[in-house]
Amino acid sequence: MIFIVLKTLHFISILGVFGSVFGEWLMLKPKLSKKEINLIFKVDAIYGISSIFVVAIGLIMWLSIGKGTEFYQLCGWIYLKLAAFIAVGVLSIFPTVFYFRNRNVSEEEEVEVPSWMRKVILLELIILLIIPFMAVAMVNGYCL
Repeated sequence: MIFIVLKTLHFISILGVFGSVFGEWLMLKPKLSKKEINLIFKVDAIYGISSIFVVAIGLIMWLSIGKGTEFYQLCGWIYLKLAAFIAVGVLSIFPTVFYFRNRNVSEEEEVEVPSWMRKVILLELIILLIIPFMAVAMVNGYCL
């Protein structure tokens, strides 16, 4: 039963990660008000919390509950999946720093969003869309 609960929480956390990154991408405009930046900053916090849950629960399933560590460690998809998730995490640092630095602007001031921000967040989304393919391949024994 614990395995089912963990897998469900893992899945919900994954939805939180994708949903929050997609939300950030949808909310980005060339210029943002203080209110908009603070809202995106909160959505970014949901991304961070969801990511922690994805990693923590994933590690628990990999190392102690699931199909056993040997099954996963012999399959190259786990390492590609981890690398992809780490890449998304590293890419997310840049927008997070931007939101953090600009969250205290004056109420009437609008902040210009760098053009690279939408591209970075879109790249995060693309990588996040590839990860399920790797997961399905791994769980079904199609190893590299």
